[in-house]
Amino acid sequence: MSRPTREISRRLVAIVAIAIVVVVVVVVVIVIVGIVSRFAGIGIRRRRRVLSTRVESVSKQSRASSWEKQSARRFDCVSTVFDERKSERIETRRRSAGDGMAKVGEGDARWIVSERSDGTNVHGWHWQEKDALAWSRSRLEKLLVGLCVDDVRTTEVLKCEGEAYVNKRKGKIIPGYELEVEIGYASGEGSKGKVRFPYVADENADEDPEALVLPSSDGEIDERAKARALKGLVPEMLAAMRVFVKEMAAGGPGGEGPDPKPEAGAAALDDEAVAVAPKAAPKAAEARSDKTAPLSQTNHTIKMTENFYCRPRDICECLMDVVRVQHFTQSRASGLNGSTGNFEMFDGNVHGETIEYDPGEKIVQKWRFRSWPDEHYSVVTITFREPEPGNCFVDLVQTNVPECDKFGNETVMDTTENGWKNLIFGRIRQVFGFGA
Repeated sequence: MSRPTREISRRLVAIVAIAIVVVVVVVVVIVIVGIVSRFAGIGIRRRRRVLSTRVESVSKQSRASSWEKQSARRFDCVSTVFDERKSERIETRRRSAGDGMAKVGEGDARWIVSERSDGTNVHGWHWQEKDALAWSRSRLEKLLVGLCVDDVRTTEVLKCEGEAYVNKRKGKIIPGYELEVEIGYASGEGSKGKVRFPYVADENADEDPEALVLPSSDGEIDERAKARALKGLVPEMLAAMRVFVKEMAAGGPGGEGPDPKPEAGAAALDDEAVAVAPKAAPKAAEARSDKTAPLSQTNHTIKMTENFYCRPRDICECLMDVVRVQHFTQSRASGLNGSTGNFEMFDGNVHGETIEYDPGEKIVQKWRFRSWPDEHYSVVTITFREPEPGNCFVDLVQTNVPECDKFGNETVMDTTENGWKNLIFGRIRQVFGFGA
């Protein structure tokens, strides 16, 4: 190739290279301009939204302020009219009453409310508290001293310390006690010692208290007497303790408040009341013989419906199969074998009898908590509905549920309903996957 030709080729290559560089620079500039404009547009739109939000907020505030002012004006007008009408009614009543109103010292004594010292707590109805420590010592002495089993006899109350009281709230008895009791004993062989109850308390009223047999010495005769006391005497003493607990739950030394003292204003009332209403006198003269307010005898009914994603027989097996019951309650159960008969759940805290069982259709049980009044059973009826396969509705009706347990606690309804919802039906959903 000649020299002029090579020169031309180099120039062409240089021109092409310059053109490529120019194109690249232009593309880069275009990209940068696009990015900058995009971010600028976002910022502008954001500022527009903020501005529009502020404008809308100011508009709402102005409208609210205007509404409040109008409401305040309307309220003031209504209040003014109401006050005027009230004043007119009061004045009208005063004018119409005139001289016909009773003067001080006049009027029928039967309708005059006299001042009385217990006017805020008549007959101790609203509240009352009595110290029962002395009564408790005396009662425990009668119940525990003098017992004799297998030539071991209780001799005296060595110690009865702590606190004991009986509260009453609107006719409901609420006992409270924490006692440490020691009872001396002696055997026919000459051994002596004491039976110690370190903690007799209302919070453990449904359980027998701990009993410790402590001989006075460590001889062979003392050990034999201790063994006989543990075997025969202590069970008798625990039975007496249960009697004491029941008596405290029933009011201990009595649940009634002090009899109201007759007031001067009430003396004139008695003669008039007897003259006007002679038929009421015998009933008013009747005096209570026991001076102890009974526990409430009101019974209630619990109704609930639960939904499960399973067949009715699946729920029946969960409720009537002892293995499944123990699985979802994580406690001991017995007697639930898919048929009628006695049963226990929750370590014996719930027990009763299945009196009717139709798998997938109906369950009827006599049912109670251990803390309920003795021999008080509710009736549980559970029926099953399946409007479509795999969609089961369980209807529960529990009748004759007591208002109070045997210790006076008024939480029976809440405890029972919570147990069905959370500890039985709720746990079945969680454990077996029947959740709805």
